[in-house]
Amino acid sequence: MALWKARRVVYKLGVLGLYAGFLLYIVGFSTPYWFYATPSQGSQGLWEYCNGRCHKLEVEEEWFEAVRAVLCITLIVYMAACVLVMYDNCLAKYDPLTYKRSYRVEIVTVIAGVCGVSGLAVYTLMMKKVYVEYKHNHFGHAYVITGAGCGASFLIALLLAASGGVAQPQVSHV
Repeated sequence: MALWKARRVVYKLGVLGLYAGFLLYIVGFSTPYWFYATPSQGSQGLWEYCNGRCHKLEVEEEWFEAVRAVLCITLIVYMAACVLVMYDNCLAKYDPLTYKRSYRVEIVTVIAGVCGVSGLAVYTLMMKKVYVEYKHNHFGHAYVITGAGCGASFLIALLLAASGGVAQPQVSHV
């Protein structure tokens, strides 16, 4: 029997939140609307810049490559959390007498959040430093969406951990 049926509603909402947060992260991670230097220069993301047409973004700064690497690691860890929660709830065998609570999904989700927030922090600080001379620079909606996906991972981990695992069967005393 799959463990999903025995999970509490709060846990199930946390799992849905995990997938929603991962979807937000993927959308923000892959789109080129992270930063606008000036209205005439268009926008740039992690992988390309757009000014009428989109082109591959070739960056020589080591900090930018480090941010890309950390955010790619975040993507992999976030994906691992999604696969792990699927395995734990749908594929693993469940025996109510021997079930022991594991926090591995929560731990992996927090690791994804820490990696993502670290990468975004470096990106934020360095972009403000590099583009300080531009008056009209600002972060775009893809940056915000990626940040929301990273921040959601902490709330999701708390929700999953606080749910208490499996619901205990109700015993009626007659």
